[in-house]
Amino acid sequence: MNQAHSCSLDELTDDVDAYKLAFSHLTRLAATDSAIAAYVQREQQDIDQRLAIAQEGAAEKAARQDRTRAEIQAQFSVDQVLAAAKRREGSKGIYVRFGRWCSDESLAIVLEQLTIEVDIEACLRLLWVFRRAALPTVPERLWVLATDDDARIRDAALTALAQADDPVVGEFGRTYLAKRTFVVDDAAAIELFSKHYKAGDERLIMDALNSLSPDEAEAHDVGMSIRAFAKHNKSTSVAGILDWLYRTNPCTICRADAVRILLEMNSLSAAAALECRFDASSETQALVE
Repeated sequence: MNQAHSCSLDELTDDVDAYKLAFSHLTRLAATDSAIAAYVQREQQDIDQRLAIAQEGAAEKAARQDRTRAEIQAQFSVDQVLAAAKRREGSKGIYVRFGRWCSDESLAIVLEQLTIEVDIEACLRLLWVFRRAALPTVPERLWVLATDDDARIRDAALTALAQADDPVVGEFGRTYLAKRTFVVDDAAAIELFSKHYKAGDERLIMDALNSLSPDEAEAHDVGMSIRAFAKHNKSTSVAGILDWLYRTNPCTICRADAVRILLEMNSLSAAAALECRFDASSETQALVE
């Protein structure tokens, strides 16, 4: 699991927004730092490659995914991943990539180890495996970890639970928001409703959001979870949640995405539309023009 080379930005981030924001910052720093400039150039090549991939046909896409799966499985065995977790080694991105491309059998082995693992740092890394991969089952240990005192463990467990296609996850989310004092570190709880949203859940989410007084960094963290939720639930009933993101989030990328979804739902308020005309992002300005 040790990497002799510098990790790619994709390995170091686990969300499209986080990638865009990091790349934007690095691009500005590249003007005065040759090492960062070289790194950005490499990342730009990766972006160009992904754009080319987006133009692939179904057969080409399937073949490329098969190659990627074979490469990842050849690079990291499940035994290596378990051992690295025990040693508390490896970046989050490596575990996420392994989970995304490994076999169902490997996921089951990782989950089995997670149910008995006592070292909290090892647990954290095993949870990262399920950041983009569906849980084979939802063991009791996951509910316990989702209420752990360690905010990192809670976030990782809640994010893993959000991938599960089990209605119990939605019920857990409703109980979680109704009975806990919601804090920024609990933002991933909003994602529990991504696949299990029911009418009325938006009130629980709004109550949780309205209880916060986040700074800019915290508002961005919460906004990331809102975007993950809204991606699956483009309903007019969640317009208030997206409006909260637009009003509090300092990230122009996140704000533009919120505006785009609100426009798709025909739910962008006149006041917000007017403000968008003067937004720092030309992309957001263009959306309302």
